[in-house]
Amino acid sequence: MKRIYLLLLCLAVMPLCLFAEDEKEDDAPKKFWIKDRTVEIGFLNMSFGLASNFISIKDILQDVIVIDLDDNDIKMNFDLALSPMYFSYNRDNKWGFGFSTGVEAMGIIGLSGKMVTLSQAVNDKSDLAGAAFANVGLNGFFTIKGFKIKVKPALYYPIAYIRPDISYTNKTTDATTLNLKYSMDVFTAFPLENFGEEAFSTKSFSATMGFDLSAGVEYPLSKALGLSDKVKILDFDVGVDLINIPIVKSSMEDYMRLTGQIGKDDPMILFGEDGDDLDDSLFNFDDAVYGKDKIKIVRPFKMLSWAEWRPFFGSRLFSVIPSAGFAINPMYVKTFSMEGGLKGRLNLANLFILTTGVSYEDRLWKNSVDIAFNFRAFELDLGVDMRSQNFAESWKAPGIGAQFGFKLGW
Repeated sequence: MKRIYLLLLCLAVMPLCLFAEDEKEDDAPKKFWIKDRTVEIGFLNMSFGLASNFISIKDILQDVIVIDLDDNDIKMNFDLALSPMYFSYNRDNKWGFGFSTGVEAMGIIGLSGKMVTLSQAVNDKSDLAGAAFANVGLNGFFTIKGFKIKVKPALYYPIAYIRPDISYTNKTTDATTLNLKYSMDVFTAFPLENFGEEAFSTKSFSATMGFDLSAGVEYPLSKALGLSDKVKILDFDVGVDLINIPIVKSSMEDYMRLTGQIGKDDPMILFGEDGDDLDDSLFNFDDAVYGKDKIKIVRPFKMLSWAEWRPFFGSRLFSVIPSAGFAINPMYVKTFSMEGGLKGRLNLANLFILTTGVSYEDRLWKNSVDIAFNFRAFELDLGVDMRSQNFAESWKAPGIGAQFGFKLGW
């Protein structure tokens, strides 16, 4: 039955494929090509994701949950983004401008496997952080001598930011030194002490805005080199995007500090007649302390280079899109990470657009499928992905992400 449905689907889209053999707007019959909108307004564009390397979505639904720690780190990532509204104006893909608003939140847990399994280690660090921002930005693009230049300046306001310091030591010589220390500063845009209605008054907000810039450039390299004229399948564009270049850092000063320690700094004799008593003195959890300490905050930075190759003799019916780059995220102990991926895109007359592929983004492997239904007057965008910190596990859906977008215009 599934094969019959697949055959019917192929027969339904085949006429569109024939008319989309060369989908460039200048060449394709206009009545079969959905033109790009000149004015576009987007509502409630949102995305979320959750991934863990020690428990999956399937495990949560079981009566008994089994967690195999081994010597692996315990990792969990969470992200949420919402853009209530954005506007854009596009003048024949030659120049355009717009603005957008948004809120984004992210959280990370990266507990060291040595700490979880009580293995030997000295001053071993773990990740436990989170952040939330509100932002408003302008965007624009223009073309000059074949280059498409994109710029997006943005103001962002930090709502919450968690700055941790988690250290684990387990060292054995004649005696054992075993301790786990943690200090976590939870910075907020307003003081959490004596939290109440006054917390949301304009006078209580102590955080300041930051300013960053995203920029990119695209260029039809194969056309400029004359490759696409000589060899039709060598038709490709290249580009580079810089995301969240810090210009002016934001600041926060109101914090709640949580500190504690399990174990002792001094060596202990755990066994024998002279062994130390394992009493409550080994567990010290301090009360929350509230205070002020101004810190500077930037949003995670990325640089990505990419190419869009159209192997079907220059037709935009199908494109292959490789990408590679790196990210710098100050919320992690190790701030640097690589980024990259490989995706394929099927575009049927700009009416139905399917993009699927594998990528490594934000320290997660993601196997994604995105679908756009474009009817010129409105467009519906849907996406889903399986994600994990481990490539092999990402195919088993231990984590999941989804996105939704709705656009109007003409």
